[in-house]
Amino acid sequence: MTKEIDKVVAARPKQYSAFVLAFANGLKFGFRHKEGGDLISFGDKFDGEGSVGGEYVRQLQVGQTDEWELTTENFGGHPFHIHVNPFQIVKILNPDGKDVSEALSEPVTDPNGLEDVQYRSMKGQFKDTLFIKANYKFILRSHYKKFEGDFVQHCHILDHEDQGMMETVRVCGGKFPCDSPLPSSLHH
Repeated sequence: MTKEIDKVVAARPKQYSAFVLAFANGLKFGFRHKEGGDLISFGDKFDGEGSVGGEYVRQLQVGQTDEWELTTENFGGHPFHIHVNPFQIVKILNPDGKDVSEALSEPVTDPNGLEDVQYRSMKGQFKDTLFIKANYKFILRSHYKKFEGDFVQHCHILDHEDQGMMETVRVCGGKFPCDSPLPSSLHH
């Protein structure tokens, strides 16, 4: 996390991803890929921006660095897992907007001060899995250095993933064309 990287990510669109459970017309698991956007479950037919073969595909450019904002819109939380490219934790904001990823300067002696202890000292760390609590904002950065192709990001609760809380990610723009057809199956 340097000033140079800050400038790079400021000039690029933010990647947004929200875990969502919807209860209208039965239970539906999925992601929102933009604030206020539609809920998309893995395998749903989709013809908007980011459509490849009638499905939503998050397209990222090889060689670039993007900043991501992740959240869980409803109750509970979900363990977010992304394949291939780890992410760096920039900050984790609780519902009051306080960054809870900072290191603590002194030991916590009051049990009430242990809230969010699982996120303490995570600022700057690289991960591929992180528990995304409801109504928190997780600001992460990822650099797509070499690998080009398709992979998935998903909730690491198998039942949620199997019910649609997964999306295809495509790193392209070098040797791998962004308009390539999707593979017949993606595995996690």
